[in-house]
Amino acid sequence: MSFSTPDPRPLIGPAELAVRLGVSRDHIYRMKDRGTLPTPVRLGHLIRWDPEEIEDWLRAGARDRPSSPRLPQPASR
Repeated sequence: MSFSTPDPRPLIGPAELAVRLGVSRDHIYRMKDRGTLPTPVRLGHLIRWDPEEIEDWLRAGARDRPSSPRLPQPASR
């Protein structure tokens, strides 16, 4: 009988992902619910992401990538 070796890569949670992306943890949950983040791994009630998938997603242009909110521009006269 052979057993597969567990994947040694650590998974990251919503708080660490929020820090990496520069957004709030609540925004991470909103992005997950909208489907704009890579699919998370579920470990019971925990949600985690593979950091390599996040990096690939960012390199690919991160569809609906988080960005700074735009400030309203003054009206032209």
